Amino acid sequence: MNWSKSLWGGAANLGRSDNETIQQRIRRHVERRGGTPAVWFAPDQFCSYSQMNENATVISLALKSASGASSPRVCFPMPRGSSALYGFLGAIECGTCCPLDGKLRQNEFDEAYSVLLPDVVLSSEPQSIGVKVAAAAGIAIVIYEVSSDHRNCRIIDVRPAKNVRRADRLMTLTSGEAPAVLMRTSGTTAQPKLVGLTHANVLAATDTMRVAFELTESEVCITPMPLHHVHGLIAAALSALSAGSSIHCCETFSPRSFDQALRDYAPTWLTAAPALHIAMSDYYAGQNFTPSIHTLRCFRSSSAPLPPASIARLEELYAAPLLETYGLTETASTLCSNRLPPRKRKPGSVGQAISADLKIVDPEGRELSAGQDGEVILKGPGVISEYVGTQPADAFIDGYLRTGDIGRVDGDGYLYIVGRLKEVIKRGGHSVFPLEIDNALLDHPAVAEAVTFSIPHPTLGEDVLAAIVPKAGSVVLPSSIRESAAEVLSGYKVPTRILVVEAIPRNAIGKVMRRDVPSLLAKQLAPARIAATQPTEQILLAIWLEIIQRDDIGITDNVFEFGADPLRAELAAARIDQRFGVRFSLKQIFAQPTVKEQAVLLDNKGTHHAAS
Repeated sequence: MNWSKSLWGGAANLGRSDNETIQQRIRRHVERRGGTPAVWFAPDQFCSYSQMNENATVISLALKSASGASSPRVCFPMPRGSSALYGFLGAIECGTCCPLDGKLRQNEFDEAYSVLLPDVVLSSEPQSIGVKVAAAAGIAIVIYEVSSDHRNCRIIDVRPAKNVRRADRLMTLTSGEAPAVLMRTSGTTAQPKLVGLTHANVLAATDTMRVAFELTESEVCITPMPLHHVHGLIAAALSALSAGSSIHCCETFSPRSFDQALRDYAPTWLTAAPALHIAMSDYYAGQNFTPSIHTLRCFRSSSAPLPPASIARLEELYAAPLLETYGLTETASTLCSNRLPPRKRKPGSVGQAISADLKIVDPEGRELSAGQDGEVILKGPGVISEYVGTQPADAFIDGYLRTGDIGRVDGDGYLYIVGRLKEVIKRGGHSVFPLEIDNALLDHPAVAEAVTFSIPHPTLGEDVLAAIVPKAGSVVLPSSIRESAAEVLSGYKVPTRILVVEAIPRNAIGKVMRRDVPSLLAKQLAPARIAATQPTEQILLAIWLEIIQRDDIGITDNVFEFGADPLRAELAAARIDQRFGVRFSLKQIFAQPTVKEQAVLLDNKGTHHAAS
């Protein structure tokens, strides 16, 4: 059976023309209510729809002029914060926007530009690594600046291209249409997948959000998610703007600052990844108070599975219903969602398909019945029908996108994701490709073999670990291998722990058996449970056990492997400071991730305390 749009009455079209662009949708709001808030950048301070449109137009004209292309491809290393939206809207007004993480390293920008082939690079940060790499590659550059009141956007630097891209390297869809948004799903293979989302794909996804969350023009959304992912960019920002409402995009995230933002902006809905929701729950529990917000209608969790046990606590905190959703880059974000009360919300489920056809199939492509596990395949107005450039083998079946996710639907059509066919690791909403990590580890002169794998994590969904085989005669320290990897990998890609092993499991033809690694290393991955014997160790262990909500780790166990994450580490650092008068940095905690190592640091600082 198709678990399809019939469940929602096909509501996600909402009068949209097939040829409507994102900017045309927004200009409808400009014409009707141009003076109303679009983007909140400070408490009680907003950029109106009219001004947002003017800012985007300034950037769009500069991009076309600098690139010399009628429809330029724009790589945009996106900073956090609401002002990045003007750059994105300017880019899609004149061509295709390729959003990038502004914190990529030099080699990662080099690789991204070589795959995406931009006509021009857009930035609001003149001295950023992304700009420097573009300049070295001879790519045209446009730098913009937004005034403190967001009423003026000006171009402060335009650098023409030094190298002209060959016309035959242009990549469009088979229809000849240039996508509105171009994102990569991988950068580690010879032919990385390029997802080209059309204006119709993006608007279908925003209409899906409008239906599922019953968005009106009076809504205020807040999100701490970065804007180079479909979560922050499409599910939050563009969904809010498409509905004619307003958005605040946080420039940074910490539990304290987000709590203050909730007070300052009084949102009616918010969306974040599970790790951030759990961090807020931990924060309020540690502070022994609840958020003082009474405007929230609902809130959303996506990008990774949310532990069902967390849902009741979060709904109690915010006094609002939580909706878990499901989507991919290839579906422009949200495709399935739970229902707002009084309709059903099912813990552990990502909800029903909205204006899309969803099937569960076996390995031969045969459709399965309710309750049976199989691969999730999708088709609909928000779903791509092809990749840009080289088409991966077996990416589609009978016009349906193969997601690589394993799931099942119940009798009500609610989808449950139970695993993945693909090896990609979902770490806190980030996609981590094991092969890239393997290659970075193998670059170390003392490493002969390497395999990267995942383990379940209570807040991140999955965590990244690796095992290495040293070269003969080499003595390696896992910490030094990890530090070496951190020099070439973004922080979310660096393994939490690196194990040294004698051999890596392979099959008869020599292929690494990646999925078998966790079970084969189960003894090494289990907590050692060595008890604390010194006063400092006892106090530190008690702090960590409370924060990660476990009782089975000891002083030599890596706290990040067993439930800590950067946000929980911040909370631990604050409690350690309260008890010992010493403030650990996150860098120190990552470098010394065991209670034993942290106790040595504290004792070396000569701290005094009572063991209680």
